[in-house]
Amino acid sequence: MSDSPKRLTVEEYADLPDDGTWNELINGEIVRFPFPDFRHGLVCGHVLGEFGNNVRTDRLGYACANTGVITSRNPDSVRGADLAFWLRDRVLKPIPQGYFEPPPDIVVEVKSRFDEWPVWSAKIAAFRACGVKIVTAIDPALRQAVHYRVGQPEKVVDASGTLDYTDVLPGLLVTMEMILSRQ
Repeated sequence: MSDSPKRLTVEEYADLPDDGTWNELINGEIVRFPFPDFRHGLVCGHVLGEFGNNVRTDRLGYACANTGVITSRNPDSVRGADLAFWLRDRVLKPIPQGYFEPPPDIVVEVKSRFDEWPVWSAKIAAFRACGVKIVTAIDPALRQAVHYRVGQPEKVVDASGTLDYTDVLPGLLVTMEMILSRQ
């Protein structure tokens, strides 16, 4: 008889009652995290604002905040993306409840002061491995981001640089200055 806990599936995780904690499903196990801090929320709000303005105007897709993304199956993982963007033609109609596949086209992840580097790096790697086209990892404390694109080397963008999303969202260039302002 095994002492290891039963691993949950995405569907079982989605059916759990909200216990008021910030958590993710990682390799079938629930992992709890502290709620992000104020600076994290401020930077996430700025990023969502930049995406939201572009997406609403052109109706190209769906920008979602704090959204569960299925990053693996067997064992199952659902990681929380600070911002996830899906192109309109990749989203089922009607919009489904719960988590759905395929992975988003873009994920932006903002490091909170509570995020430990090995755990945060593994989360970024999970988004990349599941097929997200562009993953941006922003570290407000370092005032920089690392921009990952499928098939291209990673690009470090400093506080005076620009994040380019034009290959997925035409015209969307986001300045780090705008994201990091007032923090």
